[in-house]
Amino acid sequence: MVNYMGDIDWDTPERALRYDQNCENQFLKGTTLIEMMGIKTGDHVLDIGCGTGQQAVHVAGIIGPHGSLTGIDPSSHRINLALKKFHENTQTTIRFRIGKAEDLSCIANSSIDHAYFCSSFHWIDEKQVALSEVLRVLKPGGTLGMTTRDGNASYSMKDLLMPIFRKYYLPYPSDPHQGTSPISLHELTHLLVGSGFHPIFIESRPSQWLYQDYSGRHRISMRVENLLTHVPSEVREQLRAEICDILARNHAHFRPGARNMTLFAIATKPGNKTVLQTNGFSR
Repeated sequence: MVNYMGDIDWDTPERALRYDQNCENQFLKGTTLIEMMGIKTGDHVLDIGCGTGQQAVHVAGIIGPHGSLTGIDPSSHRINLALKKFHENTQTTIRFRIGKAEDLSCIANSSIDHAYFCSSFHWIDEKQVALSEVLRVLKPGGTLGMTTRDGNASYSMKDLLMPIFRKYYLPYPSDPHQGTSPISLHELTHLLVGSGFHPIFIESRPSQWLYQDYSGRHRISMRVENLLTHVPSEVREQLRAEICDILARNHAHFRPGARNMTLFAIATKPGNKTVLQTNGFSR
């Protein structure tokens, strides 16, 4: 099931498909987050920034036929790909909606057990508004989970790739995630506290970037693909090939322990609920 919530689409079918084929990093971090949140059979779950539905498939398998899942994303093309993953699913409690995190008016008050942002919170402009909306739809004791870029971490890829862009007399994009606004652990804590969540657990962890099949040019990460968005078409493929080559030769540079960091956060809406355990952390 899909519902339209206004013309807010910015994606293309090609870009959505490329994301679907190359979002393994986000998916792996998301599965860790889902485990931390303690999502279980029968739960009602909200996937905010659900993309092409890969994490939704994983969560649907956990909650089973007695649970429900609603996925929301601003891209109709990604929602369409998500729907295809469920086209044979007769479970009427799996829904997808085109919309923004800042407007969850399609979700009833206090109706959700768990809501999560898997690698999507840094794309949200009005973060405080979005968190207030999540607090509204969560049941008392319900949990919000999040993986998002650590705004305090430095990113070494720019130093590695800058010479390639200079070679083609091209400016290096100001950020690999154009249009995003990553925040620090301190800033996220302030936002969550200000929205009314308590208790809160946040940890910054090294991120592993997977660059597979560089020479084939088929599995270049979305982080790198974003760099090519505004590159002239006549040099884009050559630039992509050179980027793949240098990443292949410097693969160890991007393993865990490098300067790429992700914030993992779990926050709770105050209220009565059984205490859960999150990898040794109670909440």
